Amino acid sequence: MNMLNRISVQVGIIFFIGITLVVGGLSLIQYFNESEELSERSEKEAVQETFLIAASIAEDVHYHRVFQLWKRLSGLIAFVTSDEFPIQEFAVVDDAGMVLVHSDPKAHPVMTAMKVSEAGIIWHGDTLKITQAITDPSDGRTLGHLLLNFDTASIHEEIEELRDEILYLFLMTLLVAMLLATGVSRRLSAPL
Repeated sequence: MNMLNRISVQVGIIFFIGITLVVGGLSLIQYFNESEELSERSEKEAVQETFLIAASIAEDVHYHRVFQLWKRLSGLIAFVTSDEFPIQEFAVVDDAGMVLVHSDPKAHPVMTAMKVSEAGIIWHGDTLKITQAITDPSDGRTLGHLLLNFDTASIHEEIEELRDEILYLFLMTLLVAMLLATGVSRRLSAPL
């Protein structure tokens, strides 16, 4: 009988460790996949917003209509920006590298030089920086660049919530695994 108890305890422990490893591995995979998907989806949305804004201001950039550009950009950004993914800063620079409009006009006055990197996406801490070329719709030549900085702190908050949720589910699964392992162990040690 003593040998049967040891075997049943060993089977219970192996059962518990097996379930823990499988559920833990699946939880990690789910966490990494969902957090990566969330970042990619947010980046894609920001790129689409930037492209649409750049297309809508092309004519004003072409004719250097600074006031209309400021008015249009302020309105568009208020309309496009969601509470989840707000725009922190914006700038429009013409093809000569001169500022046409900036969200901080005191730091970057109109018609002052501003260095612009090539069009692209840069993640920098809690900020997603997107530089989009503004092209002439008639001939496709580059008229300037639109620079938008998005606040991505909400993405990190969502990832933390996801981590907490997966951790909670993992702990609940461990509790169920312990109960199952105890049940299997008792069942094996019970006389036939």
